[in-house]
Amino acid sequence: MDATTGPADVGSVITRTRKSGRGSLVLCSVAGIACFAAAGVYSSKDVRAQGNLQNYLRGAISCCTARQLAPFAHDPRAPETLIRMLDTPVDEPYWENTVLALGVLAPYREDLAEHFVEFAYTPDAFGATWGWSGNHVPVRNGGRVSVRISASDWNVVISEGLFAAKMRGLVACGNLLNHLSRADSKAAAPASLTTLREATDPAFWQTHVRWKSVPHFADDTERNCALAGEAVKALAFSGFPEAEAWLNHMRDVVNPRDPVLKESLEEALCIENPSCSKRY
Repeated sequence: MDATTGPADVGSVITRTRKSGRGSLVLCSVAGIACFAAAGVYSSKDVRAQGNLQNYLRGAISCCTARQLAPFAHDPRAPETLIRMLDTPVDEPYWENTVLALGVLAPYREDLAEHFVEFAYTPDAFGATWGWSGNHVPVRNGGRVSVRISASDWNVVISEGLFAAKMRGLVACGNLLNHLSRADSKAAAPASLTTLREATDPAFWQTHVRWKSVPHFADDTERNCALAGEAVKALAFSGFPEAEAWLNHMRDVVNPRDPVLKESLEEALCIENPSCSKRY
């Protein structure tokens, strides 16, 4: 497996049935590339690369594997470009691709991994509480997200583009965590991995989500199961042994009955198994 491929990288396609929450995501790619420490001179070549990344995401139908994003992997400004796109309303139709690309192209930082998860909680845009310092290092603009839910929060309806991005933020977190697990096979499981494990329980989302299920789902139960399914897949992409152990536990002990969560678990176990011939 080279640096541009992840587990079972098969040029995967993202598919989702909106409003029903019954879609599936296969993103069999995790970049083992973290070449963002040094900030180079912002040359005309850099400008072209950033423009190409934006144009690619705006036109991509199938996105976003590490192989597809390899042309941008060595550009230290790529993550900054993605953050800015996630804070630009005109780019909202492309936020789903953009958040996935950020998980592949950004260097691992635990606070960024946590933000991917917290992004699913709130009705806020990704860039509302996240930005970049002058030397291209991601920084949190505000404090940690409160999980306290007020009555008014339940009435917040988020847009379709923001909803799509929130549903993919968890898988983006899994890809980001894979940078750590590939760089150090003995790395201790970070806090964000523990949160992802807790998030595989639909009940977790009932006490954390602060946006209205309708019109994207029929009800909270459907939303919670869909988010739990994304957390399951995020664990598979993370590459941590602890994640694999939990997925096996879910299969052997928890045995989820919800069809969306059950399908997500099957996908995740397939991703974990290089010999799996099933394609989603």
